[in-house]
Formats: sequence, C-alpha cells, structure tokens
Amino acid sequence: MVKQSIKKGKSIHKTLKENLLKDFKIKIICFLFAICSYIFIGIIQRDNESFICDLKIERINDGLIISNSIPATVKITVYDRKAVFSKINKEDFNVKLNINADEPGNYNYHIEWTTPKDINSFFSVIEVVPDVVNVHLERLVEKSVPTNLNYYNLEPNYSIKDISISPQYVRISGPESYINSINYIDTEKINLKGEFDSIKREIPIPPHNNLRIIGKNTVTVSFSIVSEKLSRRIECHNLLFKNLNSNFIAVFKNPPIYVNLMGNKQILSEISNLDVNISVDCSSIKNIGEYKMAIEVPLLKNVEITSVNPNVVTILISSKNIEELEEELETRVENRD
Repeated sequence: MVKQSIKKGKSIHKTLKENLLKDFKIKIICFLFAICSYIFIGIIQRDNESFICDLKIERINDGLIISNSIPATVKITVYDRKAVFSKINKEDFNVKLNINADEPGNYNYHIEWTTPKDINSFFSVIEVVPDVVNVHLERLVEKSVPTNLNYYNLEPNYSIKDISISPQYVRISGPESYINSINYIDTEKINLKGEFDSIKREIPIPPHNNLRIIGKNTVTVSFSIVSEKLSRRIECHNLLFKNLNSNFIAVFKNPPIYVNLMGNKQILSEISNLDVNISVDCSSIKNIGEYKMAIEVPLLKNVEITSVNPNVVTILISSKNIEELEEELETRVENRD
C-alpha cells in the first residue's frame, strides 16, 4: 500500500515536470512578453504634473540665522497616471529643510518631502528641483542704529531744514556680518512733490533682507521745507531806445538803473549786467522834448525779476543836426553800394 502511494507520487511529480518543461522556451518568451507589455502600458498611460511647494525651515538654532538667499519654493514634478493628479495638492508633499547645525558655517542640506498616499504605483516617479540647498549660517546679533529721512521730488530751489525723527534710533537684528555693515537705516521714501510747508508724519521703516526691526517699525518725522532762492541787484548803465525815429537822438538823463533778481544761487552767480538788457519803447515819440518812459526788462530763464529801480526814467529827445544827418546818409549809401 505504501509502495503504491510512493509510486503514485513519483508519477504525479514526473507528469508536472514534463508539463512544465514542455515547450519551455515558448513559455519563457510569453512570460517576458507579458512583463514588457505591462511596463509598456504603464509607461504610455503615465503623465506628469508640477507642483510649486513652499519650502519650510525647521529646527534652526535660536542663536543662528540664514544669511544667504535660499529658494522660497521647490518645484516637484510627479510622473504618474492622470487620475492621481486630481487627488493630490502641493501641501501633501510637506516640503521642508531640516537645519540641525549648532555652529556658524556653510552647509548643504537635502530637501525633505513626504510622498502622498495616492502616489503608490510601480511606475510613479517624483522629481524635486532643487534637491539640495546651500545654507550659510551666521550668528544672530542685535544693534541700535540711527534713522535717516529718505525723500524724493523735492521742488527746485527748496531744501529740508530742522529735521526731527522720533525715535532717533531703532533696534535691529540679523546676521552678524550684515548688521555690522549697517550704520543707519532709511525711512520709507517720502514724495515731496508740491510740498512747500512744514511736515509732520508717521513714516514706516521698510523691510530689509535679512534684517528685522525689534519693536515698533514706524518713526515720527517732522521737518521744514524752505526756499533756497537768493536775491541779487544788477546795476545797469546802458539803456536801449527801441523804435526811435531815425531823425531823433535820445539821451538817458538819470543812470544807473538797478534790477533786483531772485533765483537759484548758482544761476544768479552766472548773470552779469550785460545779460540784463533794459530798454524803453520810443515808438510813440513824434516830437523833440523830455519824456517819462517806463523801463522794460526781458524775462531771464529760471530767474524772477522782483523790482526795477527806478522803473520810470527821463529821456531827452532832440533832432540830429545837418552834419549828422548827412554823415548818416553817406554811410547808408556806402553800405548799400
């Protein structure tokens, strides 16, 4: 009985072996073909989508601070079936930079991230850019620095006077090398276009890279805007007689004439009495005699004429004598020839 069972078992084993080895090469080829088909179908069904994830900083020592620029975000590209992308979002990756150094220096840290539970296919691939971040750590220090008034568009010929800033100093903190290089901190820029009076305002201190304001980040600023215009008196001795009849001559009886100017200091310093051409209009004079005439002064660029003294002068009109007329006539004939 036992012999028959052993014999029967051997027969079954032999049959299975024969069936397995029968057409073995064809079976191997079919198996490999099935694997290739599975891989091919998985690849052609795969798509990709990118996620821009915020980079979180973790475990940094309280006495240290990052002094170099590091990326605020990380790009994660997922290669998987299209159906997966609707089930995940950027928060699922929990991207972080685990900084575990206790001393200042340069370090390279790998980006750490979590694989979302819906990404579980054999064909799933996750690509992280950048995958390594260089971090420069410095000691965190504090310092008090004066505040500085920052402005623009101040009107021409005006200046700032009596500046008062409260508080005069602010407390800042940041990387040791950066904080040591700062001697003052600017306020936010103030636009002074169209401003001509005293000003008092509360102005914020704008944020700076790698720098933190300790306490209140605003200051109270007051100052005066005053004119820088200066005055200058030009003494004139030459008077131009415009539109005077050619048969007349005119004499200016009471020189000099003083022209008072106001303007920028630099511009006024460059003006001479030759640049100020005072004149009277004689077009209305038909007879000889004595006339009271108003002084005319042409406008000067970027300069204000505040007064002319005297602004009315006496001129004496007389006829040219025969000799003068003949001489003038001869001159005109010669010029014409």
